[in-house]
Amino acid sequence: MNAASIQKLRSLAEASKAQRFLHHPVRYLEFLWKSKLLPKAGIRKSSRVEATTFWGEKMEVALPSSSDIFLTGGKTHSSEIRLAQWLMANISRYTQFIDIGAHIGFFSLLAAHFSGNKITVQSFEPSRASFALLSGNTRAHKNIRATQAAVGGEDGEAIFHEFGHAYAEYSSLVLDNYDKKLQETLQKEKQDYTVPVYTLDGILPAPISGKTLIKIDTEGNELAVLQGAKALLQSDDCDFVIEFLDNGNENYRLAEVLLRENGFKGCLINENGALEAHDAILKQMNALGTDSENVVFVKGGPTRLLKGEKIIPAGSNSI
Repeated sequence: MNAASIQKLRSLAEASKAQRFLHHPVRYLEFLWKSKLLPKAGIRKSSRVEATTFWGEKMEVALPSSSDIFLTGGKTHSSEIRLAQWLMANISRYTQFIDIGAHIGFFSLLAAHFSGNKITVQSFEPSRASFALLSGNTRAHKNIRATQAAVGGEDGEAIFHEFGHAYAEYSSLVLDNYDKKLQETLQKEKQDYTVPVYTLDGILPAPISGKTLIKIDTEGNELAVLQGAKALLQSDDCDFVIEFLDNGNENYRLAEVLLRENGFKGCLINENGALEAHDAILKQMNALGTDSENVVFVKGGPTRLLKGEKIIPAGSNSI
């Protein structure tokens, strides 16, 4: 079932508009009406709709920002499909999953489901709009605890920048993660408010109990999150999944340096959902021509998690 569901998701992600329409005509017409036609008519209010994930779980999403989940049942960027595939096979090896920048809860729900609801999930999301969906989507899961807060370098408060529904995925504590043209657009959509900020070391005080996977997707604030995890970086019981963007932001390179200084190896996920270690992630992304990757950082190399993994040198054309 798992292999078939991922292949179906991959096929839908690569499908033409006509193929997506034929897959689910009523849903596709609803998507066009609420995401395309209403905005053109000057009606820009976000539309909440029910979606079904590729593993069969219902969740509420907002259009157009989560159109991919609504139309296909999953996140459709290649790196997100490969991350889902890896998590499905490996999440049961952990006792807890920390989802930082959880958005509306897709990966939190995936982790809970494919672990048989046996692991503890903590989901952090500072956006008011996204948290409203996250809390609703996870409410029925007793093993998921959702918190409306950011995670950063020190405990306290910070100004969060939330953008309109068409740009919800860019909401962040920082604004310098995007090119100048996009920043100008975002400024017109921006709503600022104060959110609490916690550190990872405060969330998971040492010594941690059990093997922990920490997923970080904070639109440019990843380095600060790691700087607030000094004790955790010393632990052999933490692994990280971090979304890297090849957009010129120096913080991604510095985040990789910090992790490697603490004994972590950076691994990309291949098309089979297996880890491949590289000695320079951004260099490898550049060689592959990919602007976004979910990078798995583990101590002891990928063979600690999955037998038979390859160690691939930087600059190869793998993935």
